[in-house]
Amino acid sequence: MSKKIELTDESKVKVREVILKSLNDASFKERLVKNPKAAIAELYPDLIERETRNILVFDQTDKNTIYVNVSATQYVLLDGDSDAIELTQEDLNLVAGGAEQELAVESCYFLSC
Repeated sequence: MSKKIELTDESKVKVREVILKSLNDASFKERLVKNPKAAIAELYPDLIERETRNILVFDQTDKNTIYVNVSATQYVLLDGDSDAIELTQEDLNLVAGGAEQELAVESCYFLSC
């Protein structure tokens, strides 16, 4: 059983609702930035209970600032060459061993895409 949030259509809706609430409720946004898991659990405890990774939330609403998310997904979305991204040793071991596991980009699992 996976210990990570899978981005199903249902979970994408929930994530959008978390973001929308943070845009409309300053108090919730502050809680979300300070303690993302607890704030998300206020709305969707079932969504967050199985997530074992850290979740970082940054308020990127200042229109006078350009924000750059450093991730393989962002690189590819900006028309970067996906073949130029190096695999980790763990990814190489999976490929060499023939294991079937979805190689997903960490930063796109939850809030940063």
